[in-house]
Amino acid sequence: VMNATDNNLMKASSYVISDIQNYTKEKQKPAITFTIPCASRRVALGKKFSDELKMLKKGLKGSPVVGFTCFGETGSKAGQQAKFEHVTLNILNIYDKLMTQL
Repeated sequence: VMNATDNNLMKASSYVISDIQNYTKEKQKPAITFTIPCASRRVALGKKFSDELKMLKKGLKGSPVVGFTCFGETGSKAGQQAKFEHVTLNILNIYDKLMTQL
C-alpha cells in the first residue's frame, strides 16, 4: 500500500481489462460486471477512482458496472500460501452465454 501510486494502479487496471479482452477474444460484452475494489485502493486513487470505473466500463464495452468497496482480501496464486492482500480490484463478469459459446 505504501508504494502504490495512482498511475501504477490505473496501469494495473488497464492490464486487467486487456486480459479479459484477450481471454474472451472481445466477442461479447458482459451482461453485467461486479467490481469489488479494496477501500485502500479508493484512498490511493483519490479522485482517479471514478476514472478507473469509467475505464472499466469502456473497456468492457459499456457493460453495467456495479459493486462496493471491501476491507481486505485473502487469496493466493496457484501453489502459494494464501495471504492478506491490499489495493486489489476484484472483477466478476456475467455473460449471457457460456464462455465455451463465445
